[in-house]
Amino acid sequence: MATPPVFSSGAVLTAAQMNSVGMWLISKTTIGSAVATVTTGTVFSSDFDNYRVIIRGLRSSVASELLLNFGATTTAYYGSIYFDAYTGASTGTARRNNGANLYICQLEAFLSENFTSFDIANPNLALSTSISGTYYGNTYSGWFGGTQASTTQFTTLTVKPSSGTLTGGTISVYGYRSS
Repeated sequence: MATPPVFSSGAVLTAAQMNSVGMWLISKTTIGSAVATVTTGTVFSSDFDNYRVIIRGLRSSVASELLLNFGATTTAYYGSIYFDAYTGASTGTARRNNGANLYICQLEAFLSENFTSFDIANPNLALSTSISGTYYGNTYSGWFGGTQASTTQFTTLTVKPSSGTLTGGTISVYGYRSS
């Protein structure tokens, strides 16, 4: 097993030490109060081919789905989400076939414990962009995957509820090397 580097205040780091860092925090976006959409700043670039996104502490004004878009693109999304209620009340799937966005989470009204984590491959390359992840909340958990099938090179991502508004939480974007 690899040993993570240990950094000390004031130490000069070598290129080898810096290159061994597994993930690099690119952006942390704080979600405001009662917002309909949240768009990150520029987070995707030629620096990394792959990214990890963590959304936590999100609250929704109504039960709905959390949706994802890359840039301003609203076509060519293909994917599915599986969800299961811990109570056994509902289990299901939702699919996108050339849709306007991807499902990434089931939101519950006023939930403050939502956690969603997913990987993104190729968002800033002239290739299709793929995602795969999991989520959990107060009642629902599940997983999702999909692709944005165009060859657009994206720099931002947007999340929004299918209805209602979002309050609180953060979206952290990390870049990581695949080799």
